[in-house]
Amino acid sequence: MDTMWRLRQTLRSSKEKRPKSSMSTADSEKTESGSDADVDAEGRKRKGKHGIVRRRRLPTALVITLDTTRARSQLDVIRLALKQLGRGWREYPHGRKAGSDMYWSVPAFNDYDDFPSGIINKLPGMKDMSNKAHLSQALDRMHQLFPEAFDFFPTTWRLPEEFHQFCAEVRILKERRGKRYKPTFIVKPDEGTQGGGIYLLQDPHDVKSIGMVRPAVVQEYLTNPYLIDGYKFDLRIYVLLGNIEPLQLYIGREGMARFCTVPYQSPSRMNLHESYMHLTNYSLNKYSDGFIHSEDGDIGSKRTLSSVLQRLKRRGKDVDKLWKDIEDIVLKTIIAILPEIKTFHHVMLPPGKSLGGPKCYQLLGFDILLTSDLKPILLEVNSNPSLKIDSEREVSPGVMEHIPSPVDEEIKVPLVRDVLKVMKPQKKKPVPKSPSKVLDNLTDEKKGDADDNSTDENRNMSEDSAGSSDSNANLLKELQLEQEKDRERLVLLELYPRLEKQYEHFRLVERIAALFCQFVGIRGTTRMGPTGFRTFTRTCKLHSNGLTTAAIDILYIDMARRWAHAIPDRTAGLCFQGFIDAFFYIARRKYYTRCEQFAEMVAALIDHCEGNLEERGTLFRAGVFASPL
Repeated sequence: MDTMWRLRQTLRSSKEKRPKSSMSTADSEKTESGSDADVDAEGRKRKGKHGIVRRRRLPTALVITLDTTRARSQLDVIRLALKQLGRGWREYPHGRKAGSDMYWSVPAFNDYDDFPSGIINKLPGMKDMSNKAHLSQALDRMHQLFPEAFDFFPTTWRLPEEFHQFCAEVRILKERRGKRYKPTFIVKPDEGTQGGGIYLLQDPHDVKSIGMVRPAVVQEYLTNPYLIDGYKFDLRIYVLLGNIEPLQLYIGREGMARFCTVPYQSPSRMNLHESYMHLTNYSLNKYSDGFIHSEDGDIGSKRTLSSVLQRLKRRGKDVDKLWKDIEDIVLKTIIAILPEIKTFHHVMLPPGKSLGGPKCYQLLGFDILLTSDLKPILLEVNSNPSLKIDSEREVSPGVMEHIPSPVDEEIKVPLVRDVLKVMKPQKKKPVPKSPSKVLDNLTDEKKGDADDNSTDENRNMSEDSAGSSDSNANLLKELQLEQEKDRERLVLLELYPRLEKQYEHFRLVERIAALFCQFVGIRGTTRMGPTGFRTFTRTCKLHSNGLTTAAIDILYIDMARRWAHAIPDRTAGLCFQGFIDAFFYIARRKYYTRCEQFAEMVAALIDHCEGNLEERGTLFRAGVFASPL
């Protein structure tokens, strides 16, 4: 933590000492990095004019450019991470006309045209897929298929459409467990953030009007949390979804423990309103008189994940099993929401774009609560976890001041550094030994940067390309050594495809998503029309077991009406969730007597559909039938 604190202080001092001038971006980069005059023929560093040891400036072909125009509040942590990454990276805080290798964008990213190329830190549609209602739907769907494997999420009802079902199930619970049984529930706005609008209740009829007008979820409140020093806490686990096809998934070795600021008591009518006792959100607890700012990750209201795990280990708890259970939750949750993400990408990709488009990834925050028996329970998934490295302290009523937070720096700077390291482009090629080849390879980049008013940068590239072959070879060896050391210090642990064999059988819904995408028919819409649904059932030969054409049409209408609320607009048609429900219904009708487990019925229907499509595709290629689409 001391190293990171000094790094932040160094960055601040460099900002204060930097003279205010109108120099160009290339001029400032040249001043900071030095020129080739500071390096001898063998590529060694030497003292400059003022006796300062400078390192050789990297050729542009080896530099990874990062556009931070839209980084906003995350700019501080990115710059500290870039300091650790070293000279192979270059930040463009005001953009670059020639385009950058990577972009750190704003939380909402919906338009591919904004970024014609490059690597972007947002997945289109991820914000919607990870909100509370969508997440609960996805996990409920997987619970139908694999009830024993997907039991790590509280029982959830979606409001307002499931309000009557919620009341009925609570009434049944009370009848079974006696009149004295008073379950507690927590209501969360669907798109709420930072703990806003969350409240507890024990009577279903106490749901506030906002839960009946705007989308919200109500969950069973866990009354037996694991406590440390008498306080409730949760764990923020950072997860990198690096790619969706093929799936690439990492988990951060370090995370954050967020503590309540009032000692925990079992919920009752007298304390349901005590947010500081029941809610672990930092955005709420920072206003509490009991909030403890600390520079040590072992104490305070914000602590490191590793410090909590070490404390559990000292108490004799099986920390290794706990970590494996957390990894299991992360993998299964991503598998649950992945089909909708892939469907969104497929149907919303504009015509004329390449299949991949810009390469996108997403850093996610998993909020996990530990029960008294140390079982991890997933509370929610945050698609835009806070990366701020300062804290707020109330100096007077309603007046907050920002103070450095070493705990946040210790966790988030290495995290962002390694996210950039893992996701950096691989297109960078080593500089050829021949200076003439260097000039040829850098020609295109010099032309692009000319539009960016970077004449000095172009001059530097020409000087780089004129260097000796021995100097270039030494430079490449130096970079390779740096990369090897970086891999050893990586704080991100690969989950998938490392654990692919153990979790591949859970990916049934992705195969259903592939069927849906084949028959949607129109790009740019996530709804399937009645013609597309009829074509799907006819092509896959599903008209059996009483499923006549009329029955198929009725099924389509029923599912389309049931899921009309899933997308806010008034677009007609069957959404992906409705298609899955229809698929499940057909699987039960067709394979109820042949398979014991519901997952087996669904898998059998998927095999049946894929087999018919493959046969149809073969006949189509032979010219026997027209294309099914």
